[in-house]
Amino acid sequence: MFQASEVFQLALAVVLAPLIIRSLRGSLLPSRRHVAVGLIALTAAYVLTVAEGFFAAEFMNTLEHVAYAVSGIAFALSALKTSRVWVGRDAWPSGDRS
Repeated sequence: MFQASEVFQLALAVVLAPLIIRSLRGSLLPSRRHVAVGLIALTAAYVLTVAEGFFAAEFMNTLEHVAYAVSGIAFALSALKTSRVWVGRDAWPSGDRS
């Protein structure tokens, strides 16, 4: 059985994820694709959380955790790429990196 909070999380993700992904198109964020993949995987995890209450609970639970892992990896790659760009650009205005 699913909980009301899980359905609420799913509703928020289904509404907000497309809006955030759409706003990323105009963003200067260097890792916007990783952020989009992370949001999609997170939304998929929420769908699987609710779906496991209806059928194939163990299988859906496994897929849910795989989706969370993919989301975490995508967000970590986004942070890594963004930090590398920020460190490489204008971090030392004088050009002295020591």
